[in-house]
Amino acid sequence: MDRFRDKMISLRSNGEIRTETNKLWVYFSIAVILLLLCSVTYCGLNGDLKRFLNGYDDCANICGELNVYNYIDGCERQDYRNAPFLQENICVERCDNNYIKLFNRCYRINQEQKDEINVETERTLRDLILTIPGIITVIALSVKFSYIVLLMFRYIIDYVIWFICYAVIAVEIFLTFFTFVQTQNDECKYCTILAVIFAIATSLNVLVLFLLRNKIKLVAQLFKEASKALIDIPLIMIQPVLTFVFYTIAFIIFSYFKAIIDYSGQFEKFGSNVVLVQNNFTIFTYYFNIFVFIWFIQFITGCQHFIIAGTVSKWYFTRDKTKLNQPIRTSYINLISYHLGSICLGSSIITIVKIIRLLFKFLKYLTCSKNVCLCCIGCCIDYIVEKLEDFLKYLIRNSLILIAKNGTPFFESGRRASDMIMRNLMNVISLNYIGDLVLLFGRIFIAVITGFIGFELMNGQPGVNSIFLPMVIAVSFSLSIANCFISVFEMTIDTIFLCYCEDCDENDGSSSKPYYMSNDLKNIMDILNDRVNNTMKFQSLNDLVDS
Repeated sequence: MDRFRDKMISLRSNGEIRTETNKLWVYFSIAVILLLLCSVTYCGLNGDLKRFLNGYDDCANICGELNVYNYIDGCERQDYRNAPFLQENICVERCDNNYIKLFNRCYRINQEQKDEINVETERTLRDLILTIPGIITVIALSVKFSYIVLLMFRYIIDYVIWFICYAVIAVEIFLTFFTFVQTQNDECKYCTILAVIFAIATSLNVLVLFLLRNKIKLVAQLFKEASKALIDIPLIMIQPVLTFVFYTIAFIIFSYFKAIIDYSGQFEKFGSNVVLVQNNFTIFTYYFNIFVFIWFIQFITGCQHFIIAGTVSKWYFTRDKTKLNQPIRTSYINLISYHLGSICLGSSIITIVKIIRLLFKFLKYLTCSKNVCLCCIGCCIDYIVEKLEDFLKYLIRNSLILIAKNGTPFFESGRRASDMIMRNLMNVISLNYIGDLVLLFGRIFIAVITGFIGFELMNGQPGVNSIFLPMVIAVSFSLSIANCFISVFEMTIDTIFLCYCEDCDENDGSSSKPYYMSNDLKNIMDILNDRVNNTMKFQSLNDLVDS
């Protein structure tokens, strides 16, 4: 019985035995979605989306339609089936010569501007067509350089970390001396303040780097482990693409609902103007739609965090990495079958904080135009709420890691993650400080080098008038790919770190409880533990001498 109980505890702690967590929040989310659908349906029944698509005249008659009724005083229903375009609040059959057609609307423009727009449009399209090979090359190179960065993180991360740290300090020292020299120039009013700021920043960075110097080996090894995980499970890099697809679907649904809500209501005549009047329920639906959209975005992000965390934790706690049993598929099954409620709960907390932050931003905007002191207070509160949001995002992300690994409920996982963070606070600070700096430079490296290559490919190409728009498109795609890669890598590092902490807590390296960590990571742990033990012995010796 004891052996069976220990086996069950072990399986439960490794997430092999799971139960549904925070199931109540699934029902709550379904209720919220049904409420939104009912509210939007009400708005759709009390409005007409064709008002948005086709436009309407001064008497609210819809263009391109047979208007069968009109309740506005002084107005009559019109048959506009042969007048599908709206021009100056009048439905017309076709746009006049001084107008340009765009989405069933006619916009006034003089002939010279119209000719200029046609020429610029033709020129821009020609530039895009001629630079398509260069844009595709830049996109392909951004993927290639992302994997080059991955290899750098695996094999030369120690040198990369020290190079970046020294480079940042060198730049700050240069800026300090440069601004200090510029203080002699009377035209530079703020150089003294800037010199002091750069000097303080340099001193703080040097101090932090000195305090964290012993932790750099651990951070470097975590980068190497994360690189190994992504190389062993390359399909996990597709997850941000799926996330982007769901982002796009959520945005399309939100925009569609917003159009229905915006053109819902009854027309009333005020003087010579016809105004669309909305009731309180329609106004509530407008803001409720925004709330649900923000919630959906956070929910989709939470699902990505869960999938990556579940996949990487499965990789970490598998001794033979060549025998991984479809970890991505397992993570999806665990997400859909057991932990949607936890994702809903975590995303709702972040959404509420975001809404509060938006309210404070709106209040800050109102107060800054009236009172300087209130504006300063509003800026401070907005900064505090922003940092609170970042802190909650960090805690919830770590909670999702343990949910994905162990299958425990949201708050239990959050409590355990918080305990591990507090017990390994210096390691967490080192990982966040140095790791975020390295990942930032990884993003910059991918974007800059692909942008430079794209510029060299497109600049001076025959027939191309301007490479501005092609470069914007190419660099935007490059930044998106770099951000997708870095976001997966960042989540992988955080997951491996928490798995490392749990590995240290649950195992002792003996034959009965061997570590799951790699030998390289175990060697780093032994070095750090030896330093801690030597420090404690030294302090005990000093206490003995003093006594």
